[in-house]
Amino acid sequence: MTHKGPFAVAIDASENSKAALDWAVKNLFPGSPQDACELIVFNCHTDTIIPMRTRVFGGGAASTDKDYDEWHVTKTRLESQNLLKQAQQRVQELNPNCKVQLVSLVGDARDALCDAVKEYKIECIVLGRTGTSKLERIMLGAVSDYVLSHAGCTVILVKK
Repeated sequence: MTHKGPFAVAIDASENSKAALDWAVKNLFPGSPQDACELIVFNCHTDTIIPMRTRVFGGGAASTDKDYDEWHVTKTRLESQNLLKQAQQRVQELNPNCKVQLVSLVGDARDALCDAVKEYKIECIVLGRTGTSKLERIMLGAVSDYVLSHAGCTVILVKK
């Protein structure tokens, strides 16, 4: 299979996301030589903070907004890094020849993924399809539906 740009998978902590990662590696690069197998794994997190005067976190300790904000940002970044590392390990288990680039995106997942498709010149992005109903997708605005409609590349949705 020849392609113009790298393939990507967007992950979160869901089972459908894990299924999408597995599907991508097994179906896009079955036993590919290393130079033909490049996968970018994206995870999105937000640094958006909900303002409050005093918050309780970390076992009930009261804190200032600044303390909480720093804790929250650090926590979401670490969670993103951990998900990406787990994804990298999974890719290496399935195809040790595959080069993996890990990218932690900040912001709303819908916009961040569409922007990343352009920035990284992605040819195809694979996402896990949520288990939400059509009404929930309309009300909440599912990431997969948005990316399917707005990304400038082929989008493959995988449901476990």
